[in-house]
Amino acid sequence: MSEIQTYPIGKDEAEKASPFLSQEAEKALLKGLPVTALAAVLDGNAIGALAGAIDGYVFEIWSIYVDPEHRRKGAGRALIGALEKLLEGSEGVMTTAAGMPIRARYTAVSKDNETLLPFFLGMGFNGDPIPHPMYYMGYLDDIKSRNKLSARMFQSSDEILPFSRTSERILKLTSNQSIQQGFPVPEGGLLSDRVDRDLSFCTIHGDKIKAYVTAEDRGDNMVEISSLWSGIDNPVVLLAMLIKVIDALRERYSPDTRIAMLSTNERADKLIEYVFRHVEQCSYRMVKI
Repeated sequence: MSEIQTYPIGKDEAEKASPFLSQEAEKALLKGLPVTALAAVLDGNAIGALAGAIDGYVFEIWSIYVDPEHRRKGAGRALIGALEKLLEGSEGVMTTAAGMPIRARYTAVSKDNETLLPFFLGMGFNGDPIPHPMYYMGYLDDIKSRNKLSARMFQSSDEILPFSRTSERILKLTSNQSIQQGFPVPEGGLLSDRVDRDLSFCTIHGDKIKAYVTAEDRGDNMVEISSLWSGIDNPVVLLAMLIKVIDALRERYSPDTRIAMLSTNERADKLIEYVFRHVEQCSYRMVKI
């Protein structure tokens, strides 16, 4: 019986492993950005892949996927094992490229995912005491009225524009910088075909994007606010952009449309609490120290 092998994936191998990689990982590989990806190979054919990147002092597993015909045969375990071996320093301590110790590996899994939850638990992952990133779910009708949200509307000369009215050059530059620096971006970056440019907005100062929010129609009566970032130390900037998104959503969708929103820090948590009357967590955080 053939043995499952694992190999690091570089730019040249990204296309071969694309069926098993997330769009975000494939695009980062093709652009030569700092992403770690591994393929599981059986008899010369890729049957799965893992991808992720170092975020500060932790390693975030963006995605892990194995061909359904080859599951429960050790490919997933081989990928996790290869990742840990790849990141181990000379003294057996996981380290960043600069030699700083990696404190944990983590990933976010849907609390309803009956495949990945037991898999990560079996690999020694546990619920993460650090609550980010985390998905929240509510309904469009759960969002507070515009009058209440507009009470602290951002007052500035900076312009808030939908992506549909923002230059491709500026969006591309911001997307590449965000991926490289670890800022939240949707899969495939800001220029992904999944991003609805009429529902996604950015704050522009001069010819640079200072903040952005992206939205994607996921089908099945659900819209995802897939990324929210600001380089401006003023939470009202994000609120102003969210109001734009909400107004656009209300023009196009019914009140019972589900709204999924990704939170990456405590500021985003508070913003979500401020915007929604009711919202619940819908993903489970897995970590391995």
